[in-house]
Amino acid sequence: MKMWQKILAISVLCFFCLSSTVQILAQPIDGYTYLYIPTEGNPEIAILVISNESISQETTIQLPSSMGKLSDALLSPHGDWIALFYTPNPTGGGLRLFNTLTSEVRDLVAGRFALNSSMRSRQSQVVAWSLDGHYLAFDILTDNGITLYLYALQENKLTPIAENLLHYSRMVWSPDSSLFAFERSNCTDDGKCTFSIELLDPVSLSIDRSIDVSSLFLGNSVVASTVCSMAWSPDGRYLSLVSVCDLTALEARKEVFYLDLESGNLIQLTHYTDEARKTEGAISLIGQYSTFWLDDTILLIGAIVGSNRELLTETVEFTIPNTNSIKIIDAAATEWANDPQTKSLFFRTTANVSVDTFLPTSVGMVKLDSANKAISLGSSEVRAIACNLSVSPDGAYVAYSEHVSKRCEDGIATLTFVNLASSNIIEFDFSVKLKSDVDRIIPLGWVQIGAAGQ
Repeated sequence: MKMWQKILAISVLCFFCLSSTVQILAQPIDGYTYLYIPTEGNPEIAILVISNESISQETTIQLPSSMGKLSDALLSPHGDWIALFYTPNPTGGGLRLFNTLTSEVRDLVAGRFALNSSMRSRQSQVVAWSLDGHYLAFDILTDNGITLYLYALQENKLTPIAENLLHYSRMVWSPDSSLFAFERSNCTDDGKCTFSIELLDPVSLSIDRSIDVSSLFLGNSVVASTVCSMAWSPDGRYLSLVSVCDLTALEARKEVFYLDLESGNLIQLTHYTDEARKTEGAISLIGQYSTFWLDDTILLIGAIVGSNRELLTETVEFTIPNTNSIKIIDAAATEWANDPQTKSLFFRTTANVSVDTFLPTSVGMVKLDSANKAISLGSSEVRAIACNLSVSPDGAYVAYSEHVSKRCEDGIATLTFVNLASSNIIEFDFSVKLKSDVDRIIPLGWVQIGAAGQ
């Protein structure tokens, strides 16, 4: 695979030569961090510092003793806190916060998380940091059932928002962190259910608005999973969402809608599974989407859609309130990363997905320029590339991971950093570390520890 011309030689960092293990960071560090989970012993957080187009340092922070099996982690927006998610092993389990600058530990609650997908995935949304880093929302299964919590970091206050939920709730913060959206289901004893999007004010802890979205599930023969992939437009007026995200709900229609939060209207954008239902021999409907608001009115949608008969992959553009789409590329965008400096958008693509295996014949990486023209930066028919896609806060580098197979969930092979000014590439090879006793390596993203406002 050739993405950018490799002007620099591949840089394989010796894991033991440049590494330093610390418990408290004496000064702020900017870099890229990943989580190293060994088969035995305590996990470590590693921070890669990049300067002069090379990896100049790897600083590692050893995590404290476990409260179960460490399953995943999620960085706060500034990177100074990491939420650590533990599953019972065989006991324990729960949520712990760890401060990467001071090594402070806060154990919030014991319980079990819905770890069926990565906590870092925009589609997961069972946990969410506010964009200002002041709040963490999550739901967890405890002895009292599934409870949605809101944690205020500065006040060190944990508040239950909704208790005895029927299922794990999806959630997302508004761009200015003034509102928190989550979905709620209520069912009576006779099986009648209503579904709503609740908008919570995190300061007063009161519901600002409640919008009924029960119409999303009309025509389904079963009460399927709830909405997912919620995303706010940058101005906070619109909230896009995907209906019915449970892949086992085979007959349910799975489409993209948006809520106009000023009028309360719910508008359908896509009709892929509505059309697939008409296909002869269609038994199950498939609709997987990834969405990204390019600006206040332009919504991009990556779609893997169809039925058990045939699947379509494409990425389209909608200009709200217009419900007509423009095709950008014949591949589905599945991850997005925006360059804050040039406003260019990078996204990972999946093409030609097999109905039988649900694996693509190729995966790639695309740049969307200022004119919304898609430019391919490379593809692979063997490995998953451009996973964990992100742009550094200063806009200097785009980072992504490459994996040993076509699934981003499988073992990681390399971390790649591309200098957006020079197109030079730095590759961080995990082959040495993977030969040791390692359970998993999880890329977490960019950190600016000690940034202003923390």
